[in-house]
Amino acid sequence: MALPRKAAFVDLGSGRVEVREIPRPLRESFLGGRGIDMHLLYHLTETNLDTWDPGNILVLGAGVLAGTPAPLAAGAIHIGGRLPLTGLAGSLILGGFFGAELRFAGFDHLVIRGRAEGPVYLSVQDGKIETCDAAPFWDEDSLGAQGVIRDTLGEDNAQVLSVGTPGDGPTPLELRADAVHCREASELGLLMKSKNLKAVAVRGTMPIEIEDPDKALRCLGELMVHSPLPDAADQSGRDIIQKIYEDECLQALIDSLGIMKCSSDLLSPEMQQWELYGLLLEAVTGLRCRPSELMRTGERIFNQEQLFNIREGFTGAQRERLFKGHFFWGELWPKSW
Repeated sequence: MALPRKAAFVDLGSGRVEVREIPRPLRESFLGGRGIDMHLLYHLTETNLDTWDPGNILVLGAGVLAGTPAPLAAGAIHIGGRLPLTGLAGSLILGGFFGAELRFAGFDHLVIRGRAEGPVYLSVQDGKIETCDAAPFWDEDSLGAQGVIRDTLGEDNAQVLSVGTPGDGPTPLELRADAVHCREASELGLLMKSKNLKAVAVRGTMPIEIEDPDKALRCLGELMVHSPLPDAADQSGRDIIQKIYEDECLQALIDSLGIMKCSSDLLSPEMQQWELYGLLLEAVTGLRCRPSELMRTGERIFNQEQLFNIREGFTGAQRERLFKGHFFWGELWPKSW
């Protein structure tokens, strides 16, 4: 089967690495990327944990279509964690090819907890995860650290997610797969550095199995033919684009599939492409997903994030945005491991 993929659980304090296959029911309910990351964050994080407690987890997840020929399925990576300054669920998409490379290295998700005794980085290559010394370049900026790691590994094509130092950029702390500066990147960078984790480097040559290659190619051909983008100069086109970026459930779905939001204007719920994307998802993974089911999945993922925030003290008008129903309560992985 094409669907079974692996998640790695890394404890930086003990050095323990545990690899598990991702259960199919979890895929059916949360797909991958942001969806599974948010499920893990909810179930593996203790309530009201101290901001800098080593038990706080950092989750990295590739979308379920990342690394496949699906249109717009580039290599973006989702990063999640409990934001240190607010205590709320942090969700960040970084562009580039890290997500695809992680899948080529044999993993769809990394769950990182604990705190290393000294500066380290993780090397992830073709099914193996090693903790390596980062002390010599701990004070390097994020871009400089990437160069040092590639030279050390002898892998010019390694994709590196690295954290900088205060003053590297316009935010207090820079987190970089490709360049990004925003509040959540800064806070997730602080969380990463609190674990004495300078970087995660991935390089892979492992194939990604496709459930039905012939059907996937047919769906791909149809998508390429029937993919007109909304005209931003036209009012109806602007309305479609605005609706996409205001629909948080739709954005959660897009982040879980592993397709780029900045290029996904064609994925308005009213457009035919969702029917074709559902067929393509089925051909690639074996999951049966119709457009209405996909939209409910986006709603379920958004609800999971809001449940985390409510549990952590999220109150006020934002609570009213919580959509009712479509929850998934099964604990497919235990809270402790």
